[in-house]
Amino acid sequence: MSLLAPCLDVGVTLENLKTERTVLNRPLPIRKLSRFDPHDQSWREQSFEIRPGQIVLLHLWAVECKPCLDELKTLTPLLNGLRDDRRLQILFVTETQDRQVLTNFLQNNQQALPAVPHYQINPTELRRSLGISAMPITLLLDSDLTVRQAFLGPLHGRREELLHAIDRLEALRSMAHRDRQRESH
Repeated sequence: MSLLAPCLDVGVTLENLKTERTVLNRPLPIRKLSRFDPHDQSWREQSFEIRPGQIVLLHLWAVECKPCLDELKTLTPLLNGLRDDRRLQILFVTETQDRQVLTNFLQNNQQALPAVPHYQINPTELRRSLGISAMPITLLLDSDLTVRQAFLGPLHGRREELLHAIDRLEALRSMAHRDRQRESH
């Protein structure tokens, strides 16, 4: 039995939009991921810390998912353009479980992939938390790893929507921070 989630090759559909809303406000229980080290081609389990107030952009994909691979042509420039945004921490996470297949793919396609850290996760716990299993999926999380925005399926044609969602989350975070400061004075 394959653990791989079904792959979606369509972007915005009414069903996808309804599903995207169902995952909002769900906390994700991930604190450790395996991170690929391109220098020695190894994988290391790593805890990660999110800075308070930072927005996490988590993109979930798999080597075996054709829509995920097709999306790389537009996703790579988008994520490369966002990687220096201090408001964001980007987690480019794969569900591909065969490390040899994954390592070979990362080695052979380095130029086509976003220049961000590459992580691997066992999908079972993540899917259980989300209640959905389709890929690709892009999530915007707050620093507590609670889902604040979800994009189910490829991001083709949704670039502006993603950027607007990041700006909106940043504005909400800033307002909450100012309110906390006022209350403490």
